[in-house]
Amino acid sequence: MLGLENKEINQFPTPQDDLFKGEYKILKGKKFSYLINEKNDEIGKGAYGKVFKAKRIKDKIVVAMKKSQIENNSYNLVFPDSTLKEISILFYLKNHKNIVNLYDVVIPNLDKEINSTYMVMEYCETDLEKLIYNQYKSGIPNELIEDLLYQLLCGITYCHTKGIMHCDLKPQNILLKKNDKNMYDLKIADFGISRRIIQPERKHSTEIVTLFYRAPELMLGLEFDFSIDIWSTGCIFAEMALGYTLFKGSYENLYDAFLRIVQIIGIPTENSWPELFQECNNINYLKEKFNDLPKLDPGPLSNINNILSKDGVLLLKKMLTLNPYKRIHSLEALESPYFK
Repeated sequence: MLGLENKEINQFPTPQDDLFKGEYKILKGKKFSYLINEKNDEIGKGAYGKVFKAKRIKDKIVVAMKKSQIENNSYNLVFPDSTLKEISILFYLKNHKNIVNLYDVVIPNLDKEINSTYMVMEYCETDLEKLIYNQYKSGIPNELIEDLLYQLLCGITYCHTKGIMHCDLKPQNILLKKNDKNMYDLKIADFGISRRIIQPERKHSTEIVTLFYRAPELMLGLEFDFSIDIWSTGCIFAEMALGYTLFKGSYENLYDAFLRIVQIIGIPTENSWPELFQECNNINYLKEKFNDLPKLDPGPLSNINNILSKDGVLLLKKMLTLNPYKRIHSLEALESPYFK
């Protein structure tokens, strides 16, 4: 039952319990009704809303409810674009084992006492960020890294075959449920800024993906496609192995962030990434900066060689290839000897 013992489920009161008064409320969805305590049961918070643990009243199944505020301009209700997008994408991507399930939606039209919308999703006990920094701290064991990365790539491949770029892959958005093999079932979540594409895009490129997981082409305003998700996955791969965020830092602008990447990965050349030198508006500025970059000795990636196998190191390098046209694709990554 979603990885939870009956003891934990029974912590939720019924409407007849004294605890129900004042703290718990019932929300009516399209399919079922839910019991929620927003004061004490918050389990997550992001730019687009809060997430609470709740209970489906009919069968006591524990669920996660993501709350987003709705604007009321006296004439009609205005739903956040990110919420509408996430709902539509999750229904579109339903029934894949590595994508979080959307069960139901609670909206004001169905329950006039609320001014928010709630997405009712499957409940996961933890996420990859907590696993890295709270449980293991100095790096996740290799067997678990391999298993989690494979599941992540399976979910990404499914998204990409359906034409969906996630656009914000990071450990916080990778949910985990303990399974009966003492491992984890991985679920990709938070599709609020995802988009469906048919051809490479350029517009608004710098506004998506959390900075430390953002691909170089996004930082520089160049064309981008599904490969931005692979770069983010490479960053997550390195973070699982190292126990810290590979490209984390304080940057005055996006060029500084890009130069930090170059300092770690290596300086691009006209041969390795011709589009950079042909299309970047500030390539002359970058060339000057390339010459002034201090060398990192040893670089942060040097530790990877002592943690991952040779096949793992090679796969990581293919994911963190600066040139997006030469970066490995998700389906190809799944065929890597690292997973054999």
